[in-house]
Amino acid sequence: MRFTHLYIETNYAMNGSNIRIKELVKQAVQYKYGSLSITDPRLYGVIKFYKECTKQGIKPLIGLQIIVEGIQAEHTNKLLLYAKNNEGYQNILSIASFSSHHPITLQELKTHKQGLIGIVLTDESELYKAYQNNQKNMIGEFKEFLKTHLDHSYISLSMDTQLNQDLQNEFHQVAVPKVSYLHKEDARVSVVLKQIFGQKTDGFLQSGSDQYFKSQEDILAEYKLYPKALERTEEIANMCDVTIDFNTQHLPSYPLKTNVSSKDYLYALAHKGLEKRLKGQKVDKEAYIKRINFELSVIDSMGYNDYFLIVWDFVKYAKKRKYLVGPGRGSAAASLVSYCLGITNVDSLEFDLVFERFLNPERITLPDIDMDLPDDKRDDIISYVRDLYGMNRVSSICTFGTFLSKSAIRDTARILEIEGILLNEILKETASYNNITEMIEQSSTIQNIINQQEKAKELLTIAAKIEGLHRHVSTHAAGIIVTEDVMTKHTAVQPGLLDMFQTQYEAKDLEELGLLKIDFLGLRNLTSIDKIIDLIEEQEGERIDIYKIPLHDQKTFDLLKRVETTGVFQLESKGMRSLIGQMQIDSFEDIVTILALFRPGPMENIPSYIKRRNKEEDITYPHQIIEEVLKSTNGIIIYQEQIIQIASLFAGYSLGEADLLRRAVSKKQESVLMKERSHFIEKARLLGRDDDTSNEIYDYIVKFSNYGFNRAHSVAYGFVAYWMAYLKANYAKYYLKSLLSMTIGSEIKTKEYIELHNFKVLPEGI
Repeated sequence: MRFTHLYIETNYAMNGSNIRIKELVKQAVQYKYGSLSITDPRLYGVIKFYKECTKQGIKPLIGLQIIVEGIQAEHTNKLLLYAKNNEGYQNILSIASFSSHHPITLQELKTHKQGLIGIVLTDESELYKAYQNNQKNMIGEFKEFLKTHLDHSYISLSMDTQLNQDLQNEFHQVAVPKVSYLHKEDARVSVVLKQIFGQKTDGFLQSGSDQYFKSQEDILAEYKLYPKALERTEEIANMCDVTIDFNTQHLPSYPLKTNVSSKDYLYALAHKGLEKRLKGQKVDKEAYIKRINFELSVIDSMGYNDYFLIVWDFVKYAKKRKYLVGPGRGSAAASLVSYCLGITNVDSLEFDLVFERFLNPERITLPDIDMDLPDDKRDDIISYVRDLYGMNRVSSICTFGTFLSKSAIRDTARILEIEGILLNEILKETASYNNITEMIEQSSTIQNIINQQEKAKELLTIAAKIEGLHRHVSTHAAGIIVTEDVMTKHTAVQPGLLDMFQTQYEAKDLEELGLLKIDFLGLRNLTSIDKIIDLIEEQEGERIDIYKIPLHDQKTFDLLKRVETTGVFQLESKGMRSLIGQMQIDSFEDIVTILALFRPGPMENIPSYIKRRNKEEDITYPHQIIEEVLKSTNGIIIYQEQIIQIASLFAGYSLGEADLLRRAVSKKQESVLMKERSHFIEKARLLGRDDDTSNEIYDYIVKFSNYGFNRAHSVAYGFVAYWMAYLKANYAKYYLKSLLSMTIGSEIKTKEYIELHNFKVLPEGI
């Protein structure tokens, strides 16, 4: 006989369980379980649980614990629901959504019962209360309740042995011991966690002291008097068979008011935008037309026409309301189509940006257009999207706060009633270590404390196991999901911000399910720029179009050479100011370069770059083609796009294939590196390259693959940095007024800005 655990709470329940999904599945493999369930009160961990189980060859049972209205008005019942099939999974998504608002009504359960298996937890039901009150007539009513409201119904074995005997002929009983921690020795951790979450634990100390994940042999021995219940438990596991699809994209359609297709509408908008962008410019128009048509063909072949229209539409809304939309962010700035639609403000041909870094026809992934918006206008734009597509199709995304070292120690200390000097000594020591376990193992101070204070040992032992667990649910800082149909076809939802729903799946899970995520990022610097422009118009009668200011303003570069970059986006940190002083910036391209260089990894190239810039070090290239690509950066790979271009020019890769190479070698896996090296050399031979040079260039690519920065992002953020520097250089008093307004509440920052800019603050009224 086999057994399947049907009542497992993971840490995603955030009610006292310390079970991490990977550790749970690993333990299940060791115990040779064939199937495993998850039954949290929300579905937060379902996708991770499903993927980990299938990866390890275990059948996942998708479950949910709910509170349901009772037959009698004053009562409720606690149920475990399981998806028998995909229809049942859809109904669990709906019920989990209702459950986030209120106890499930009998009608809601009845309406969504198809494909569901239900287990009433007997000891937490009105049946148990009726039995205690000797209301035998309740048995018949309860049987009818189960028959009417569930496709397949069972009740759990009770802790009351007599009740089990009385009910065994009336109901299908199953063995569902609750599991809320992984190992027997974790009982104390679970008690502390429950108390941290504000739960009473008196009863738990008796009834829950063995709620750990037991082996099949232990369970079968424990329930040997109930063979039928054990059989039915496995019967449920065998009935369940859910398949979650991770291979289909569910992109919404843009609501067009005419019969024109989204493909044709996007084509017309893009070409109209191109004409507008190129008007009066002396450029190779044919090159732009060729590029935009190529991009449009890729966008269409990947099925993303509607996606671009959706983003274009809300950007248009923002600009009509005179909101300052950021010039671009990430690899989306490499798209000429985005530029022509007004989504970005970066001419990808002018700045030599590679479209395949954004959308690669040889690697089908969802596009990622993240939008920077003034932080005081962001909510209005999200509300516009919500109203346009409907509340049932637009949702914010859940995320989770976790117990960090200090919070784990503080919360555990509160429950153990430890405070004062001892607690402060322990907390002080955490700053020097990555986690509590490392601190216990390596800190002589902590080891001395543990040896002298038994209470401190208990505190740190428990806190170490709590660290990293989920502490609370929160809202993703920027992400919004837009679906083609109702949200609950894909994820359960719960109440969120801005009169919106919030998903019960995290961002990564949603993207793996093929849903569209758009990041609406509130950027304080855009708000500041907007306010400066308003001040200038108010005082000077001049409205500046920040998108059209000249990129060769001498006052701006004089200010940068003086390193007066306090308050300037991306350029005000101490380390950045030092680099600016060394570089003596004199062009917009220098700003782009400095933003790419001043990152972990690329920073290692700064000394060599500066020496080469100042002609203190020779610039050498392994091949003439490399010189063509790296001349602008003094022979050093700074951008990811340069790696793509080198592979394309030297070895004949398509740009899409070259991007795949860049991604592959950045992983630094030996087997991958060897495979890609062979491929690189073979392709280079076709162009007549010798193997020695090919190996040298491949090594060069591998060496710098982790150092290259996304040039498209650097160019886009270079604009924001330049805009702020331009306003500071040309409209100092308005710039400083805005800067000080942004620091209201921070005496330190206010004092710093006043002293750095050497101006007097007059009393009010003077």
